[in-house]
Amino acid sequence: MFYRYEDAQGVVHLVDSLSDVPQALHDKAQRIELAAPPVPRAAPADRTTAGTAAPSATQGIDWLSFGLGVGSAALFALTLFVLRGARPVARILLTLGVAALLAAVVGAAYLGYLRRETGQSSAGLGSPAEVVDDARKAVKAMEERNNQQDRVLEDIKREAK
Repeated sequence: MFYRYEDAQGVVHLVDSLSDVPQALHDKAQRIELAAPPVPRAAPADRTTAGTAAPSATQGIDWLSFGLGVGSAALFALTLFVLRGARPVARILLTLGVAALLAAVVGAAYLGYLRRETGQSSAGLGSPAEVVDDARKAVKAMEERNNQQDRVLEDIKREAK
């Protein structure tokens, strides 16, 4: 939000706060609002204003999360079963392998969740490269929006002359 006012010498000023406008010119200051562009969202329709899922008895099961949870539990149980009779070196290697696999799957699921919640994708799994690409696109869109606002402000300044 900006305020536009003209001083006694006829000079047009643009400020971003009403407190920057001289008190005597408050009633003559024009308020200028630049509307924000709409934000695309591919998130579920049953949302609260805070952007978190609203509790609902009719809300369906997130099968990807359910499957990852069941699969992780099964893998953990299998690992415990195999480790009962394994040698110490095999036990350590198997534990490290299972831990790395679980970390990779949970990490990919988390990145997929982030991309779904921000409306970037509907995929269940995501990669760090995809998140970086999403961030680059967001920065580019923000720069374009800032340039648009700068052009509007320059047009206002030109009209005032």
